[in-house]
Amino acid sequence: MAFNYYSGADFRKSNELLLSNLKQSFEAVQIGDTQVRVELANIDNDPAKGQDTNREALALQRATAIKNDPDTLMVVTQLESQSLRSILPLFLELASPPIPVIATRETDDLWSDCKKPPAHSWCDQKFAPVLQLPARNTEEAESAVRFAIQHFAARQDHSVTHCLVVKNDQSDNSQNVDYVDDLAAQFTGNLEKYYRNPEMGAEIGEPGEPVGLSEVTQQKALGDFNCVLYAGDLQGARKLLQFTTERKSPKAKPSPLLILSDDSVLPIIHGEEIQTYATQQLNPDVYFMDFLDGNDWNSQVNPYVNTAFEIAKQLVQHLNARGNWWFRLRRDFRSPSAQVVRKYLVDVLQRNDELRVSYDGWTDSRYPDEHPTYTFRQGRSVGTIYHVWQPRMPIGKLVKMNDVDYWHRPKQSAANQ
Repeated sequence: MAFNYYSGADFRKSNELLLSNLKQSFEAVQIGDTQVRVELANIDNDPAKGQDTNREALALQRATAIKNDPDTLMVVTQLESQSLRSILPLFLELASPPIPVIATRETDDLWSDCKKPPAHSWCDQKFAPVLQLPARNTEEAESAVRFAIQHFAARQDHSVTHCLVVKNDQSDNSQNVDYVDDLAAQFTGNLEKYYRNPEMGAEIGEPGEPVGLSEVTQQKALGDFNCVLYAGDLQGARKLLQFTTERKSPKAKPSPLLILSDDSVLPIIHGEEIQTYATQQLNPDVYFMDFLDGNDWNSQVNPYVNTAFEIAKQLVQHLNARGNWWFRLRRDFRSPSAQVVRKYLVDVLQRNDELRVSYDGWTDSRYPDEHPTYTFRQGRSVGTIYHVWQPRMPIGKLVKMNDVDYWHRPKQSAANQ
């Protein structure tokens, strides 16, 4: 049997080192007499072709091979929204029994997303064996709007928050359009919520429909907007930063508050990108959204990946301890196949969801006092938050980020306590 981990290769840590550490942590994980092992593969990344890779098509091809592997027990994935949405039906509908999936990267809300054309049957089921660990686009949009409101409320002139939603329509990468459209709609929905409900205490200007990046840059003006919420990738973020820095206004208006979506910092900002941002002389009102804590980003660590495998081990423990008598009989005397075990594993996942069973997250040795726990409701992680970053001056070949939001306690390493 095997746990298979598929990485979008967003983090440049050695895959060999990651695999070595995971294999070591799973040495004692067994179901009956059968060892559970970890396999690592890049499901939507082809280093030989670089950016020319059709990631969605590649993901489908490689996920099909994984679905047909008789040893596949569970999948942990770091895929972006569009690629992930394309492969879920393979694991949840065509595989029998379904293959459980743990997602470790921020995406659209998978359940709402799967109801869009072409609709898939897995999201209409009473339970689907999917765990979505990080916060989603809904939390990103809500956090961005809340940060903008708090930003202007704290200013001495108590400016009214008047945000323009801009989505990238100039990118050469059209492989994550779902993410851009969904996030732009979420931005607009949250702005309208505050605008139409003044009792919520926010002074906010009337929001309009999202506009394309090309429309903003071609018109060379942002009108009366003092805030821009951007949904898109790094390529578009560069253009928007350059435009807001170089634009000339007859009234000499200051640059707007600029909040860039999490896709603007993936892939890792280094090398050429660092020079691009540095030469644009970032003003103090440029911020980035991300599902990771700024300290984790600075250390190039995605704790959700390690947490996903901690949860996987706990699920095996739950299965061994709480599997029904028929499973235990087959486990102890017949060494059942991964397909047979998956049936009982899905039952454990569903039972845990109904009982709101919590899972212990990964404890980072840098933060020994941090002991995260995770609870899921219909597969969605409960209580997750989105972070707001502000870039520091470049250090070496990496842009460091400061966490500047108001709603969580910054992580403190043992060395800093």
